[in-house]
Amino acid sequence: MRLFPVSCGNARSEYSERMRILLLVFVLIIVAASAYYYGTTGQKVGVDIPSVIKKAEDVSMQRTLNRADEGLTSIPKEILELTYLTQLDLSHNQLEGALPAEIRHLQDLEVLDISNNKMTGLPAELGQLSKLRVLDASNNQLTGIPHELGNLRNLQKLDLSGNNISTQDLEVIRPKLPNTEIIL
Repeated sequence: MRLFPVSCGNARSEYSERMRILLLVFVLIIVAASAYYYGTTGQKVGVDIPSVIKKAEDVSMQRTLNRADEGLTSIPKEILELTYLTQLDLSHNQLEGALPAEIRHLQDLEVLDISNNKMTGLPAELGQLSKLRVLDASNNQLTGIPHELGNLRNLQKLDLSGNNISTQDLEVIRPKLPNTEIIL
């Protein structure tokens, strides 16, 4: 019997992950409180409980995933199930084909770096990532962009350099993204 059951691909995996995190934080609070009140000699010892909790959250809730330069030829589906990610770096791999439409599940994503791969397409579903601030798709084999990128109102930087994208493609989304730095 596993203490922390893990399943993939549904709400249960997200629930299990959250419960595991809550349990870890709870245990750390108890340990820190015990250390504060009893110490190892029975005397009152000072422990900064908020910093212990912060460290537990940082360790248990990694919101950044760096899989750059690992020779990946496709994006593992498990990555697209990490709904809490805010930053995903898949640059400098051998990724081919289109970015999977399942990227839409990463609703907290703020930074996506898929630069320096062999990707040939971006899905319309990218336009659903409302928190996305930076999209680096430079140095791929892209020949077009979905018009739905114009929905990304928080996008600050869009790097499409080193691809075969025409300025006509950009003219469709540029008016919708007046505050976005677009690099072609």
